[in-house]
Amino acid sequence: MTGHGPFASYLNRFNLKRDPSCPCDNTTPETSLHCLLSCPMFGVARHEVGEKTGISLVENQLPQFVSRDDLRTHLEELCNRIIQSVRRRNKDCNTPVHSTEGDVRGTGLSHG
Repeated sequence: MTGHGPFASYLNRFNLKRDPSCPCDNTTPETSLHCLLSCPMFGVARHEVGEKTGISLVENQLPQFVSRDDLRTHLEELCNRIIQSVRRRNKDCNTPVHSTEGDVRGTGLSHG
């Protein structure tokens, strides 16, 4: 998991989202690992993966989910579901939170 993607904590690093928190509690950073392993908003989906595979989706089991084709399919489906949900929620985060005079095309980089 790279941590890249439409997650609030990642977008916040680039001033594309003001608050890095997950809406599940408004204090925990919304990261890919949080959403995958502990966010209550995806708890039912995580439980369903455990029911289908017979293995709980917890951090120390991730290598097994990645290395086995039969488990990886379930992990990929859950990851896609999470990304779609998070992308919908954070879709309006494509402009900087604050604008600085002299920015180059909204990148936060100043003219030399």
